[in-house]
Amino acid sequence: ECHLLFSLESEDISCEDEPDSREALESRAERHQQTIERLAAQAIPAMTRFLERYRTRFEDQIAKYLQDPINELKQLSISALKQHIEVLEGSSDGCFDKSDVVQRLIDLTNNPQALASFLISARLQEPPPCVCGSTLERVDSKSRCLHFFRETASPETVDFLLRQMVESGNSTSMICDICDEEIPFKTFVWTCRNRDCTILHASTYDVCDSCFIRHVCSSRGHSQMEMGELESNNLGKFL
Repeated sequence: ECHLLFSLESEDISCEDEPDSREALESRAERHQQTIERLAAQAIPAMTRFLERYRTRFEDQIAKYLQDPINELKQLSISALKQHIEVLEGSSDGCFDKSDVVQRLIDLTNNPQALASFLISARLQEPPPCVCGSTLERVDSKSRCLHFFRETASPETVDFLLRQMVESGNSTSMICDICDEEIPFKTFVWTCRNRDCTILHASTYDVCDSCFIRHVCSSRGHSQMEMGELESNNLGKFL
């Protein structure tokens, strides 16, 4: 099982001649950032194991999401389906019944594994675990940025900062804590409900949807080439 292992600090930080000097403050800030990065790196193996155990526990249900997403999506309310279409910057105009809305969502997503990720967040009663003991929730990257600005910026600047970031490019400037890659806009992220209220991740904890899919929504027993063929065949059934 995963557990904490404490050891003595290798650097003596107790004897600073001028604790309030600029150099001392910068040194403490640097050590703080290094500690955050070290904890994040140490948490990666544990987090991937947690996700893979989650996949094993709900393997049968996740397999249904991958193999028959149309039927599984039909179990959701029309309002939930339309809301997700809006998040994907699509429109449900011209959809006359639930089957039309489901097909519109499938066309917009164009990825069975991404649909499985959405269905896990919408239908499984037990959310994925975080390494800190809390749980992950799936949000779109724009909403994740909005929450960050609400936590760190003055209220009157939040909308401006978000608009400026969206207009500046495709990156949210947020980093996935598993793959260490930037999380782009128009994607989804699994973020810890604990935010930064835990020593195991002193800042917020985010897992990009690609990493989540890799560890939770990939079919067992298939090579990468076979997975690509399987995905193409599944998409062929949707279109």
